Amino acid sequence: MDAISINIHRAQVSITNTRDLEDVNFSSSFSINSEQRHLGIRDKTSLLIAEPEKEREDLRFISQGKITKVKNVEVVKPSKEKIDSNILNGFPPPKDIFVHHFDFSITKKLTKNNLLSDLEYSLKEVNRFNKPIVHFRRQFRVLPQDDFDTITNGWIYAARTVFGRLANAIPRQNKLEFMLEAMNKFSTIDFKEISLQKGLDFLYDYIDRRILSRGRLLVATNDLIEDKLSDIVPIEDIGFRNPTTGNEDTLHPQAQIFKKIFELQGKADFRKYVSQAISENSELESRFLQIFTNETWPIDLRI
Repeated sequence: MDAISINIHRAQVSITNTRDLEDVNFSSSFSINSEQRHLGIRDKTSLLIAEPEKEREDLRFISQGKITKVKNVEVVKPSKEKIDSNILNGFPPPKDIFVHHFDFSITKKLTKNNLLSDLEYSLKEVNRFNKPIVHFRRQFRVLPQDDFDTITNGWIYAARTVFGRLANAIPRQNKLEFMLEAMNKFSTIDFKEISLQKGLDFLYDYIDRRILSRGRLLVATNDLIEDKLSDIVPIEDIGFRNPTTGNEDTLHPQAQIFKKIFELQGKADFRKYVSQAISENSELESRFLQIFTNETWPIDLRI
């Protein structure tokens, strides 16, 4: 086993204050309840301490450490009441629960890019991009050494992160349309052989052609209505209705969002900025390229 990450809201960690887990050389213990007698966690296994963020669906990696001792395993037998209840309701008999105890020590506080939302596109084990925290909700999870190194160093796979955040930010129907157009463009259905850079260039063009162009029309329409009709009807009340779905929305808030986007475009060349970031971190990008060999583009089409 290369490394593990424990969720301190699920595993039973012996601490009086979460900040203790940020202190180098802090030592304590934790336990994991499982139906498995053997978890495969050994002495000196590398350890990550993670805490869910309260206000959003995110996770913060607090520190790294080591398992210093694999201790005893308690066996908790199901109660007679639980056994009788399962039998009465036609369920299988409840299983024994094994409580695994471990000692650990902290070796490093993590501060650089230590949120899961920072790292989700840089981790091989993450594929639920609409809700990456599902990968870390259990008491613990095993991590390959590459992902452990990525987290502890706060390394970001820039090309994949930009691609993933852009692609997964657009509406689902646009994601589907983009994928269909990309399949036709590159004559493939899995994109494992198509570089992220080619994917990024195609995604940039798609967003400009299918989304930003409509945004420009939206802004122009909003400005025209504001100029000609603002004395007759409040601009905030004017909207549109999708004849297919029946969904309704107002025009002005969306036009304001696009205005801000276009203002940002005028201040900085996003494509140039991304290309420069990738170029300046070429060694790190090459590392990730090897790790993600034969991986498809990070687009999540799940609802």
